[in-house]
Amino acid sequence: MSDIAVNIQISNFSNAIQLFTSFLNFLCDLRELVKRTMVSEEVKVAILVKMREATAVLFGELSPTLTFEVKEKQWKEILGYGKSVGLIKPDKDYKYFRDKMYGQW
Repeated sequence: MSDIAVNIQISNFSNAIQLFTSFLNFLCDLRELVKRTMVSEEVKVAILVKMREATAVLFGELSPTLTFEVKEKQWKEILGYGKSVGLIKPDKDYKYFRDKMYGQW
């Protein structure tokens, strides 16, 4: 076999390894996405149950006993649960969850 043919075979083998590695990485990413999606549906339900239990505080009218601080604390508790189970990114605050995520469910 000539040197050129060997170099071509090595080059093709190297390209095949790179392609295979990329494909494996894609499969791993896909697996994580499916896993996250499945878990997130269960977590969403759990968060919605927590929100239903706290409906009066979360969505009630402000009053002398139901202050902004009380509402904020309740949203932060729910946010903390969402973060602890990995549904909500650590850098997000309760306003992001309340205004962006929850509104799209």
